[in-house]
This record gives sequence, C-alpha cells and structure tokens, in this order.
Amino acid sequence: MIVLSTDFGIEGPYIGQLKAVLYQQAPSCKVIDLFSDLPPYQARASAALISAYSANFPIETVFLCVVDPGVGMSDRQGVVVKSNDHWFVGPDNGLFDLVKSDDPLSQQWAIIWQPESLSSTFHGRDLFAPIAAELASGIFPDDKLRLSDKSHHRAMFEDDYNCVVYIDRFGNIITGIRADSLLPDAILVIAGRQVDFALTFGEVEARTVFWYKNSNGLVEIAANRAVAAEILKVSIGDKISSQIKR
Repeated sequence: MIVLSTDFGIEGPYIGQLKAVLYQQAPSCKVIDLFSDLPPYQARASAALISAYSANFPIETVFLCVVDPGVGMSDRQGVVVKSNDHWFVGPDNGLFDLVKSDDPLSQQWAIIWQPESLSSTFHGRDLFAPIAAELASGIFPDDKLRLSDKSHHRAMFEDDYNCVVYIDRFGNIITGIRADSLLPDAILVIAGRQVDFALTFGEVEARTVFWYKNSNGLVEIAANRAVAAEILKVSIGDKISSQIKR
C-alpha cells in the first residue's frame, strides 16, 4: 500500500502525474490519498500531521510525502525512513522528524540515485515516486540508497508544536499538540480566547468552542454545530498556549 500526503492540492495535474508513475511501476499496489492539502510549504506543520495520521496504517505501508519548498536546492537530500514498521519517502527537510522520534530504532537512508530525467521542480514524481513504488513492491533498492549515520540525523523540529497545523472542511482546528501532553483541566488560549476541554461535541451548547483529543491523538479545537475557525478567526500557524484552570 502506498499512501500519499502532499501539499499539491487536487486541482491541476500534479497528483495525477504522481499516481501515473506509481501505477506504472507498482501496478498491483493500492494507492490511498490521505492528504492532498497539507499546509503549503510548511514542513513543520505537516510533520505533526504525518506523524499522527500514519500510526494506524498496516505495517509495511509506504508513505510518499511531499512538502518541499526547497526542491532543487543542492543541500536538500531525498530520504527513505523506516519507523515503526512503516516506510516514509520524501525530502529531508524535517518532514519526518516526528516519525523518527516516535521510534528509537528508526533508520534513515539518503537517496543517492538519480533518474535519467530529473525535473528540478518535481522530485515527487521523478525521484520519490519510483523509490516508493519499489518499496511497495517488496523491493529494497539498496543500490539507490545509502544508510545514514544516526549521529548525523539533524532534528529540525521539537515533538509538540503549539500552533494551528490544519483546518478541516468543518472548520475544526487541528493543532500540533499531542493531547496526552495536556490534562483535561487545561485551558487553551488561542486568538485571545480561552477554550475549555470537553470530551465530545454533545457535551457543550451549540456554537460553544471547546478542545478535545481527536481520533489521531492531537488536540483539536471545534465548536458544536458551528465553524470554530470562523468564530476564532484563525489561520495555519497561529500560536496556542495553555494554562491550568484555577
């Protein structure tokens, strides 16, 4: 199984071109669209989502992840990461920092292979997709990879990210905070508003904003039968703080 998580959007040719390579090189593999709307250019926010939302997939799933504002830059490598029995393929720009921190036995390989034709702006299609297709077909392309020394793994991002990382179609606000790091009596402060905890939507009155642990373990801020993002007027990257209820 190959799972796609990108900031490409569903408009235009990009996802289609990516899938064309995958179906050509791994025709029997299922391809699942997880995110096509990761926060554009924002590897830190996307890292929190990839870590949380990859956890429940079957072992040996291959995650092809592309949020790559540094594409074509000489100091940005492509990598393969093995963590918690999952494979991750994409740019080495911090996108996989959190999945690596989740597993002390994680491994990382630099992609040293280049295809005959490599676009300077579409490594997702030309470089990462062929590697992901091989892995999903049960082939480890050791001639195309070089194992990285763990002592040289440079973590760009901390585990928790006290910011808005995603707003879904309902206007629910997903944060980069792991819910288990907070107690239920914590009060979140966002956009100048204090937000209390509730277990689920039915525990609060209509249009009441609350925070809860979402189904993937992240703190999410929502409103019962209303659009929390519009009520709070927030955007991706807005800061969140917490305090204890007195």
